[in-house]
Amino acid sequence: RGRDLSGTLDGAGGIGGLLARSHGYSGGSWSDHNFYHADGNGNVVALVNSGGTLQASYIYDPYGRYLTGTGTLLTSNVMRFSSKPWVSFLSSSATSGLYYYGYRFYDTYLQRWVNRDLLEEFGGRNLYLSLANDPANTIDASGLSWYHWVAVFNVISCFKEQPGESASDYFSVPPVSCEECARDKDLAERRCKNGVDELAIKYSGNLVTPAIATGIQDLFLLGLGFYAPPAWGLFVVSGIGTACEVKAIHDIEKSAKAYKEMYCECPDFDESE
Repeated sequence: RGRDLSGTLDGAGGIGGLLARSHGYSGGSWSDHNFYHADGNGNVVALVNSGGTLQASYIYDPYGRYLTGTGTLLTSNVMRFSSKPWVSFLSSSATSGLYYYGYRFYDTYLQRWVNRDLLEEFGGRNLYLSLANDPANTIDASGLSWYHWVAVFNVISCFKEQPGESASDYFSVPPVSCEECARDKDLAERRCKNGVDELAIKYSGNLVTPAIATGIQDLFLLGLGFYAPPAWGLFVVSGIGTACEVKAIHDIEKSAKAYKEMYCECPDFDESE
């Protein structure tokens, strides 16, 4: 395994973090190695061998129902939708079974969990609802309600430096040179500063949308806490995560400013010399 969708080894329950599988054990070693390829939601869509030859491919509908596939490892490989293990009812069947998420089993044909939510109604009125019926835009790391993990991912950001928070993240923008400054000081500085600003906007843009989404979630949990006290705990965790994202956005602005001051300002030339 490698880093999953959270950027850590298991922050997203391993979704999108599968690297390879081996089989054919003999004499203390594995003879065959194949490598996973996943889509943007962490669903395994292909397996290739060390020579790049396709060994298995999978196509799902948005809720994870197997539609079609091919390859010699099609049924042998059990790690599929959401990078989770497929538990088949009928030997190696690719269409009859459940996905195991750690806390609950998921049925792709019913498009719901087969176990009740561990938080009961505190996790929502529908105890079997999966991914808020929006699988294209939400994930569930281990079978808990999807929005519980939004707060967890945000708290992870508190302990992980985000791209753009360090001045070194802007080294791809060439500093002004003496030749540039001698030719046209304003043009040289503008070229450098505009490049840094474009990067800073890109870095901040990756955080603004999640910050807004979790800010809305904070308000929801705050109101829910008056009716379901356990929601206060989620509100605190979610609020910490939102604060960390806001701080990261502020740090990106500070780092961009620091880089521009160090590398995007021409020295003053003494024209009398």
